Amino acid sequence: MTNTTNTNNGQTRALFSYGPAGASSTAQIKSVAVDVFIDPKPGSQPGETELTSGIFLRNSLAPPVASFTVTQVNGSVQLNASTSSDPNGQSLSYQWYLDGSATGGTTQQYQFASGTFASGSSHTFMLTVTNTGGLSNSTSQTVKVN
Repeated sequence: MTNTTNTNNGQTRALFSYGPAGASSTAQIKSVAVDVFIDPKPGSQPGETELTSGIFLRNSLAPPVASFTVTQVNGSVQLNASTSSDPNGQSLSYQWYLDGSATGGTTQQYQFASGTFASGSSHTFMLTVTNTGGLSNSTSQTVKVN
């Protein structure tokens, strides 16, 4: 590339930059920018010209974050997924599981009535959240019922 002056006065300027800042793997890259400095006659006027362009990888979506809290009140077990989120800003759908089987619960909050579980028994509750792009994530908690 003749007349490209990305190295100027001993200082090298990056030709490509990747975003977001701090991305540590290619899977995390969401944008690519090119920054080219051109000078057909180095050292003469009018001097170098900067050409910049970039792209945003709009089809590169991140999966949602599944998170929930468990609260026990008067023998009932309440599950709340309001802490789940989607980094792409998409809506989430919810699926709750009890000890590996789907519960039928598909709302952000789900409750098991008092008397559903024996006192002192342990159960694993799992949540799968799915965004409108079809990406999903799951998390689980094992809880000893009071």
